[in-house]
Amino acid sequence: MISFEMVYSKKLANALLKQQIKKLAWLYVFISLLFVIMGINFLIKNSLAPAIVFFCVSVLYAPLCIFFSNLINKKNFQQMAFSGDKAILKVSFGEEFVTITQQLGKELKSVTQASYNFFTRVEENSGFVFLYITSGQSFVVDKTAIQTGTLEDLKKIFLQKIPNKYIISK
Repeated sequence: MISFEMVYSKKLANALLKQQIKKLAWLYVFISLLFVIMGINFLIKNSLAPAIVFFCVSVLYAPLCIFFSNLINKKNFQQMAFSGDKAILKVSFGEEFVTITQQLGKELKSVTQASYNFFTRVEENSGFVFLYITSGQSFVVDKTAIQTGTLEDLKKIFLQKIPNKYIISK
């Protein structure tokens, strides 16, 4: 069995946000390109002011989206009941099941047990493992929070149980 125990912190929330922004990067680029095309269209029609506006928006669009996503994420994290020093997340990888335990002091304890096939995707990067239960919702596991077992053993389990759903990214 491989197990992890971590405090649900801003580090985990930020890792998830970065993962979501990475998934949406194509959309930011596409919308920015639309603004560029609209700017070129106005230049062709000799309308300089709207063209400049569209070019400026195309340059500022992605950074503003990322800025506001970070701002909203920070605000949401502050308002979440399940965050802070008392919020513990334990994830154990057994032979047949993954057990996820969320605990908030003595007031709340939630235990979820799922087979490996339940996850739509498992993505690993240099610092985290993301266990996706839908395309946009996942549990985040900090790889530095390992308690028992090794990361190599975890990788072997994923390759054995769900080879088509296991992705290693940078």
